[in-house]
Amino acid sequence: MWKKICISGLFILGLGIFLFPIVTNYLNNIVHYNVVESYQKQVKDLDKKALSKKKEEAQAYNKKLTEQAAPVSDPFGKKKQADKIASYGSILNAGSAMGYITIPKIEVELPIFHGSDDVVLSKGVGHLPNSSLPVGGVGTHAVLTGHRGLPSATMFRYLNKLKIGDKFYIHTLDNTLAYEVDQILVVLPDETDALAIDNQKDYVTLVTCDPYMINSHRLLVRGHRVAYHPTKAEKKQLTKTKQNPIWQGVYVFLGVIIVLLVLFLLLGWKRRKRKVKE
Repeated sequence: MWKKICISGLFILGLGIFLFPIVTNYLNNIVHYNVVESYQKQVKDLDKKALSKKKEEAQAYNKKLTEQAAPVSDPFGKKKQADKIASYGSILNAGSAMGYITIPKIEVELPIFHGSDDVVLSKGVGHLPNSSLPVGGVGTHAVLTGHRGLPSATMFRYLNKLKIGDKFYIHTLDNTLAYEVDQILVVLPDETDALAIDNQKDYVTLVTCDPYMINSHRLLVRGHRVAYHPTKAEKKQLTKTKQNPIWQGVYVFLGVIIVLLVLFLLLGWKRRKRKVKE
């Protein structure tokens, strides 16, 4: 009797450990999806005058940032970077987010928030203070950072799969900006020269820890701005990335049912085999 209870308990524990990252990642995907949906709705509700004002504020911020030549620091460091410009936290907001990023190659769509502290990075992608706001323009370099090793969410876990020539997309207000990967670096946390603004370029760099689960270095994936004219294949990829995560839940649920059914049939077959032997 006790043997059966122990075996059942171990089975339930093992199943729980197996399902935990799958279920929590699914729940986080729903949260991210809802934040993005809310952002899109709030942007849609803005009139032209309000949209223009928000864009002007962001461009003015970026101009001031370039003039001040504010240094950027490691987004995952203990010393958090102070915002040089007081109005930073209120610029570009539409709800709780400042925009969202889509990376079709690794099927990622995540909201972007101001700052890069632990609270922000547990919710989505953080924008590194003292880097340009992600609205594009020559002489801008936005730095976006995300966790790689959260057990409850994928985030930037597969950022290392991006190659030179791959594209990612930044959505801010009513604009979609396309960036093509042109540089991939692995550097030490205090090596931030590659995050500096180039007055002749329009860059966005994606930052995460490397190697996975060790986090001694930083993976920097930089893209330069390209025209946003997606091909049919790219549109298909974007549509796939934007799928409602409820369908992911359906697939997870069906997968769990199949696993449980197989285990149930195996246990039944073993019992019958034991009875035949007796």
